[in-house]
Amino acid sequence: MDCEKYKKVFDENNGIVKLSDFTDAGYHNTVIDRLIREGKVIKLRAGFYEWQSEDVISDAVIINKLYPDAIICMDSALYFYDYTERAPGHFTKASITLKARSLSSADFVSNFSDSRDALTL
Repeated sequence: MDCEKYKKVFDENNGIVKLSDFTDAGYHNTVIDRLIREGKVIKLRAGFYEWQSEDVISDAVIINKLYPDAIICMDSALYFYDYTERAPGHFTKASITLKARSLSSADFVSNFSDSRDALTL
């Protein structure tokens, strides 16, 4: 199998491809299965695949591809931005989802004035 044309799709996506990226490039999803059997690709999780090469893909790139809306925080952020040399045992991420409506100051006042409970949206 001529793997260079498939590797090009991975290279364009920093070595990690969503199945939809691969099929959008014009390749059938069964090609991924063949590449896995040949040891060219590993499955990171459902729908995400990494090209196996001598170049190491950083954890930050993998996390960014798997969780595009995540925010690296705490010890992970300190390490990522070179504020510490101590590597965290695992990456800590936060994912924030907001409702699609804007809040007015009245929303905050009415929810926090009587009780100090969490804001209910």
